[in-house]
Amino acid sequence: MDGETVESGALTVPSLAPGESADVKLPEPPAESDGAESHWTVRASLAADTAWGPAGHVVGWGQFPVTARPLPSVSALAGPVTGERRITLGPATFDARTGS
Repeated sequence: MDGETVESGALTVPSLAPGESADVKLPEPPAESDGAESHWTVRASLAADTAWGPAGHVVGWGQFPVTARPLPSVSALAGPVTGERRITLGPATFDARTGS
């Protein structure tokens, strides 16, 4: 969590021919800690040496969140609120002179 590896290990995957795929069950995710985000990083690597790469060579990888990130809540307004050279849209306020 927060850039630290919590756990690593190998997953059991059946032998696959070119173009085949398999679903692999991931272990239970680690317990959430102080609102830190957790992501799975899954790498597919060669189990044995081949003519084009050594055993352990990574042939693909992916990363995705263990749990969905909570979306911020913004209350809806009837429309933009304009003031003296400022525009407020939801939680953001923009200065008409600088655009920020």
